[in-house]
Amino acid sequence: MLSEADSVKQINVSGGVFAIKSLKKFDAKKFDKEVGFLKKYNGLTHPHLVTLLATFEHNEKSSMLFPAAEGDIERYWEDVMPNPSDKEIDLVLWLAKQSQGLMGAINVIHNQSNNANLSVQQQKDILFGRHGDLKPENILWYKSPNNAVYGQWVIADFGLAAFHREASRSMIPNQNVNWTPGYRPPECDILHGTVSRDFDIWTLGCFYLEMLSWFLGGWELKNQFEKDRTSDYLTGSATNIFFNIELDKDDTNTYIFVIKEQVLEVCSFQLRSCQ
Repeated sequence: MLSEADSVKQINVSGGVFAIKSLKKFDAKKFDKEVGFLKKYNGLTHPHLVTLLATFEHNEKSSMLFPAAEGDIERYWEDVMPNPSDKEIDLVLWLAKQSQGLMGAINVIHNQSNNANLSVQQQKDILFGRHGDLKPENILWYKSPNNAVYGQWVIADFGLAAFHREASRSMIPNQNVNWTPGYRPPECDILHGTVSRDFDIWTLGCFYLEMLSWFLGGWELKNQFEKDRTSDYLTGSATNIFFNIELDKDDTNTYIFVIKEQVLEVCSFQLRSCQ
């Protein structure tokens, strides 16, 4: 486990600039829930999780204080490095490390180590986390003192995060869950369906796919990929989700979920490019 000093050293806060987050419409219960999650999962438990430095009240409004980031990954892809080169080995290694780091951070949220010294009841009371809103806008880019060009990616914004005990961690009704429309997994569209920690795995996979599009073709390919997979939903509205809902050819009373052809084509392209 990182010490507080080591955790903060991995991101450049030497300029003394910090970020403040306040809820647009203050909700004490929602605020306390997010703060509780941030206290449990932060840069002290994993270097790719955002670190809450303090909370405070001013003019009857509660706020959270964080180290200021340079921006989110969407901005990084578009403005900082719109045309990465897959020939630069340092960039390739850094990107692989960031990808592994994000996955490790999600694993920390999802899985608490079982302690053999705990009673059966205590084991049942262990809480398992779910971030619930992974997307480029919620992954921040921090400059690093020892690597100012590349820096570090850090998962932030736990406003939709949730805790669940082992018995209920895979039985959460989907109507009780908020999500980012484009990254939502198929189970969100199933009538009376349930979601689990797999929710984060799907959204992280969507992020990786867009990340690889950016890495292999720059911001232009990433943007084109989003346009190509945008299609009409059942309601007639346009959506850039990664799957279609279609009638089963063998049973016209049944709908099935199918990965969009445009997504499969990008996967195939990326596999060929990486060979």
